[in-house]
Parts: sequence; structure tokens; C-alpha cells
Amino acid sequence: MRRSRPRGVGLTGMNPEYVAPFNEDVNQKRRADWTCLEATRAKREPQSKRIFDNVCHELLDPPGSITPEQHRERFVARLADGAKRHIDDLNVLGPTNQQLYQAIWARMAAYIARYQGRHNFEKKRDHVVTLFRRLTGHVDALVGQEIVDVRTAQVFLSALPSMNYLGDYNAVIRNRTDISSESLRAKSQPYLEALEEIWARYSDETKQRLGDFVHFNSHLGRRVKNRVYISARLAGAPDKVIEAWQASLQETGLQDKVYFKLPAALSNRFETIILFQSDKTHDADIEILVTAFATNCSRDLLSERDMPTGVPIRRGISIAPEPATINTFTRYSGSRERISYNQFIAGVSELAFELAYKDAQTLRVARPTLQRLKEEAGTYFEGMIRLAEINPDTMVPSLNGGRWPAWVENILEDAKGADTSKIKASSCPLPTDDG
Repeated sequence: MRRSRPRGVGLTGMNPEYVAPFNEDVNQKRRADWTCLEATRAKREPQSKRIFDNVCHELLDPPGSITPEQHRERFVARLADGAKRHIDDLNVLGPTNQQLYQAIWARMAAYIARYQGRHNFEKKRDHVVTLFRRLTGHVDALVGQEIVDVRTAQVFLSALPSMNYLGDYNAVIRNRTDISSESLRAKSQPYLEALEEIWARYSDETKQRLGDFVHFNSHLGRRVKNRVYISARLAGAPDKVIEAWQASLQETGLQDKVYFKLPAALSNRFETIILFQSDKTHDADIEILVTAFATNCSRDLLSERDMPTGVPIRRGISIAPEPATINTFTRYSGSRERISYNQFIAGVSELAFELAYKDAQTLRVARPTLQRLKEEAGTYFEGMIRLAEINPDTMVPSLNGGRWPAWVENILEDAKGADTSKIKASSCPLPTDDG
């Protein structure tokens, strides 16, 4: 029988060697609930590579106000500064991760100490210790198998608390559609009217405006597993997409059973609707809702381009994992910052290029560019995706079996039978490297 309190050190009796037992029955059931798409994807490149290629494409395109050469110079200057802060300053850590682990554990011990004397102290301590042991064991395994090198692991772990401030987030989420600012402004009023209509249907307790988004049913957002992104064609009628979403919520009776958010204003970003799947959201409900929306919303209203960072499941609809392990790790390390999926992708991409830039600097490459650094940076990107406990082949967290839930396959199968003659190859299910 497990000890009620592990042998430990210090005031809180904490010992990072102690691991709370896993419930294997629950884990087996979780694995059984997730379906495998590898058979159809076996000959395709990892989703992580496709996503990184997309991110590089976005980063390569300069903003309209500067020239390509100015853009290159600013990009390289940013990498040089980041490499100094995130790589050069880590040289004191030595050839192993142990010193870094000790620093991480010290922050986690301070977090646990906040709960000293509370009724949930032992439960909280067990959660923290289990995560620490699992993540450090995972990192050590990847390093030991030479899948990831020590330097990459140290850079990744050290940067986690500030990951949401790294990288060009705006470039990653920017929808480079051919629409003038005047046309976008003209479409903003109908969009806001559709948004206000949804707002009026919810009570004050279930809606809130936070930053650039309007949230609905956020009380259902604990332990989010996946995000479903719906992208309107900005040159079309984004307000009609919102109306189709509202109609689908009413039709399925799920208006109070799912957590979603909408941009507070129309802008040049890919996300028009973001649906969160949490532990409180049933797979069947997500499938019913997304299927109803696909029926109610004309394909022509949705973006022909896949969201660069997501895994497309049909035109204008993509899915992405919640970086839950990273957010839990940073919270247990004492940070109150949370990172979104797109912030995570932007941050990891930046670190990957900084590592590649440092290598180029060591080799005395005269004129590093994004194109010259891309191949090596892609290797670092995949390594850090693995460090985050995400399967690079599918972009699904390993804790979820590394596979998307069954409802994704069902919608993929449904899309295969639909008329796809007007959909570009890059928008078809199970995408290739075309983008």
C-alpha cells in the first residue's frame, strides 16, 4: 500500500523520487477511446513538418511596410539576440540536465509549500511530483536515445516560463488573404451584429469579454484537450459563418454545453471560431456540432487555405492540441502565465531557429537566412515537439495516445464522401506537404 506521505526533505516532506501511482485501468480506457489514423497516414510526412513548413512560409513574407532585405536583417538580428539569451547563457549548466532539474524542482517545491497545512496538500504534492518525474524522465529518455541533444533540452526547459513571449505570433496567426483594409472594415459591421446576437442569447454568468476575444461557457474550460479552429473566408461573408455557428448550436441543443470563443472584432487572423474540447465535453457532442456546422455553413464561406498551425479535417476547419502539459509545468513552477497553442508553436519555432543560427555562427556562415537555416531548424522544431510530449506524426499529446479522437476520423470519412471538387489540394483531409 502506498505511503500516505513519502519520505522527503525540507518543510513540506517532498521528494522528487516519489511518484504517485497511475491508474492503469483509466489509461487503458483512454487509449481505447482514441482511434488510429496511422494506416492512412503511414506514407505521409509528419504533421509537425507540414506545420513548420507553413510557419516558415509565414515568417518569410515581410510586412508591407518593409523590404525583404530589411525583413531578413531584422529576423537575423532577433535570432542573434535570442541565441545569446536562451543559449549562450546556459553554458554554465554543464553537460547534463541535473543542475537545471534542481532549479526547476526548487521552484516547484516553493509552489507546493503554498499548500502546506491545507486539506489538499498531499494531493497537490503528488500531482506536482508525478509531473516532475514524468517530464524529466521523458526528457532523459529522449536524450539517452539521442533523439534530442542535451543543449536542445536545456534551451527548451529553460524557456518554458517565457515561451508565450517568444516568436512572431502575429505572423503565425495572420491570414494573408487578398482583401483590402476598406473591404475588411465594410464587413466588420455585419460581423459585429452577428456577434452581438449571440452575446444577447447568453446570461452574464456564461459570457465575458477578455482581450481580443469574447468567451462563452468558459466554466467548461478546465482541462482543455483540443482546440477546433474554424476559419471564415474574409473576402466572403464572415457574419454568415457566425450565423451558421449559432444555428448549429441551437439545432443541436449544445449552446450551453460547449466552451467557445469568437474574435471581438474582425481582423486579418485565421481564427473566426475557436471551440475547446475539455474533459467536460463529450466526443459525441463535438462530432454532432461540427457536423451540423459543416451542413449549415456553405463551403464557399470558409477559407480555402488551411490554418498554418493546425491539422485540417475539412475545408476551413482544423484541430490542434492544447499545450496542457506545458501550462501545468509552468504553473507548478510558480508562473501564472498560460500559453495558447499558437503561442507555443511561435515560441518553439523561434527557439528552433535560434539553435540553427547558433550552429551557423559556429560554422562561420557568412550570411544566414531563413531559407539556409530552415532544414536544421526543422529538426530542432521536431525535437521540441517531442519534448512537449506531443507526437510529431499526428500533433497529438502522448498522454492522449498520440492519436486524434474517434470523432475526427468520423468527420474525415464524412468529408471523403462529400463533393470536394472546389477544394484546393492543400485543404483536403489528411494533407500532404503542399501546405
